[in-house]
Amino acid sequence: MITSSRCLSTSAISSAAHPFDAIQEGINAALNGETVLVLDGEYTGVGNYDLDFGGRLITVRSAGGAASCIIDCQGLGRGFYFHSGETAAAVVEGFTITNGRASGGGGMSNFGGSPTVTQCTFSGNSAGWGKLSGQRKSGFRGQLGYMSDKNAEDYLPSPRSVLNYS
Repeated sequence: MITSSRCLSTSAISSAAHPFDAIQEGINAALNGETVLVLDGEYTGVGNYDLDFGGRLITVRSAGGAASCIIDCQGLGRGFYFHSGETAAAVVEGFTITNGRASGGGGMSNFGGSPTVTQCTFSGNSAGWGKLSGQRKSGFRGQLGYMSDKNAEDYLPSPRSVLNYS
């Protein structure tokens, strides 16, 4: 099966090779089963925090992995927000999510969704409760990678061994 890809650019100028300037624009354009491929770089500002799949069953993946692709929320909101019935077919892969801030789930909030999250780093996020938050019955799937946000284990299902804490 060939997966269709949507590419993003850190450039302020949109082109055929890089049609979207913000991650949310790529997510909004994607259809179920498609992949939004995010080019390496640091993503900030409107459209690059409070990322919402809106129920789409898509993959949002970085080109070069968490060390090369950073979502810096700048304290303006959370990284990702799953609340529209997303299943394991909604995938987030290979990002560093940092400086997220929200009342619940500064890095990611998962209420009403159950995404797959793999090879991601959550660092420097803050929240009134839970740097990552989610319903225990739905939770997260996959290996998150590196975790430096404290108290996130209160909102993640067992086994907790998939996380590394600092």
